[in-house]
Amino acid sequence: MYVRAINILNSNLRLQDGERAIRDLLVDDESWQCLHAVVDTGDWLPGREVLLSPESLGQPPFEENVIPATLFRDDIEACDDITADEPVSRQKIYSMASYAGPLPPWSCDWNPHLRSVKELLGYTVAAHGWESGTVADALVWCGEEWTLCYLVVDMGSFFSPRLFLLPTPIIHTVTWDERRIDTYTNRQILSVVPEFEGMEQLTADVESELHRIYQGRPGSWWPEGERHG
Repeated sequence: MYVRAINILNSNLRLQDGERAIRDLLVDDESWQCLHAVVDTGDWLPGREVLLSPESLGQPPFEENVIPATLFRDDIEACDDITADEPVSRQKIYSMASYAGPLPPWSCDWNPHLRSVKELLGYTVAAHGWESGTVADALVWCGEEWTLCYLVVDMGSFFSPRLFLLPTPIIHTVTWDERRIDTYTNRQILSVVPEFEGMEQLTADVESELHRIYQGRPGSWWPEGERHG
């Protein structure tokens, strides 16, 4: 089932003995698999953020602003701190010449493809050099593995948004310092992509149409119907 990333980022993780805020999702920008959910440990470990595998979370449909987990506080306390696998944005800060603090233990083995979903929101999306819009949201497939399958891109204006879905296999590069996503697609293709009007619109027929429009672009694409069996 698809879930909007913004809804996940505005949710609490319901443990067996309390609730804690979900702060972010960290994804690999090659496979677009969600590798970690970032959870704030709250008042019992102030300011500490830990990494959870999405596999440890419950399955949708979720209650409004709540994602269940069969975990306890002690399980969260035993999780790796976010410093064990930080996203590219934080990695870059540590690598800058102006950074004078101690380097984290993982600094010799950085993952250049780990991205913060929260930071991707607002990035500029470009099609063959033409700036086509900004990332307004993303759609995460919450199955056995969580995968970020679509970016929701706003091609309109502040007063008149126009949203469309961009499949992540169409993404070429993500540039942190320019807050920019370059794609394999072009302006002509984007001009015929149907407007995204809501989750209820994302049917098997709509995904098949998107498959047809974007086909032939670089990047692997799941077989038609795989997400709507």
